[in-house]
Amino acid sequence: MTADTWPDGTWNKADEHCRAKGKQLCDYKKVCPKGRSHAPAIPGGQKKYEMWTPVRNAEDSNNPVEWVQVGTREKGDLCCLISSDCHGQVKNFQGWGKVKSFNGFIYCSLDKVIHRFYVFSFQKEDLHLGGLPLEAALLCDSKGMQLADWAELCPKGKGKNSVVPQLGKDMWTPVVNSGDVNNSIQWVQVGLRLEGDICKLISDVPGHTENFKGWGELRPYTEYIYCRNNKTVDNEPKSGTLPRSWIHLGALLPLLYIAH
Repeated sequence: MTADTWPDGTWNKADEHCRAKGKQLCDYKKVCPKGRSHAPAIPGGQKKYEMWTPVRNAEDSNNPVEWVQVGTREKGDLCCLISSDCHGQVKNFQGWGKVKSFNGFIYCSLDKVIHRFYVFSFQKEDLHLGGLPLEAALLCDSKGMQLADWAELCPKGKGKNSVVPQLGKDMWTPVVNSGDVNNSIQWVQVGLRLEGDICKLISDVPGHTENFKGWGELRPYTEYIYCRNNKTVDNEPKSGTLPRSWIHLGALLPLLYIAH
């Protein structure tokens, strides 16, 4: 990787690199389908030197930030995970910075089973957003969509993984809380804050209410907006490819779009 594509060699930057390409950082089982001490399923096969690559750990919702050994380190270390097996079991280890001898590769997954939401970035959308939930709703509306509902984003409830790829940092996103009598718009945690905080609403955090406006333009907390498209069509498209602006709610292969 170059300094432009992976400027600091961290897990979070690798995750953002994949998102920018409309993909997601590979899950551990994608890179190591046979598990520990087996050859990784990566282009070119096992590396002939010590090499770690960032992956998601879908098995541990409180620790999605993982690195896996895909090269030659010590006997039996192939396909081991840092937080689970090696390197002192450092939880949520971000990486070695610019040490390319250890982290020269990022593997992004082409899987379309991510979610049914379109993703927009506060950074990429030149709408001078102030990080307010109402402005996020207006952005979705301007695209002919609707702001994601909390129940859709977090169908398993509080403390469980959301249906969007969990970020390895403290990250909130605005949602509609249809379970509230006022159908309020508030924030939900979709990243790594404290254990058990995943999918927690801001109103569940002591000292905050559902009317909490946000952190302004503080990007580390409020970077992504998830919009859903309710539109359906009467007839199936003739081609085998769905138009980018259309999502059938019953589709098994949802689409992901990242605005530029």
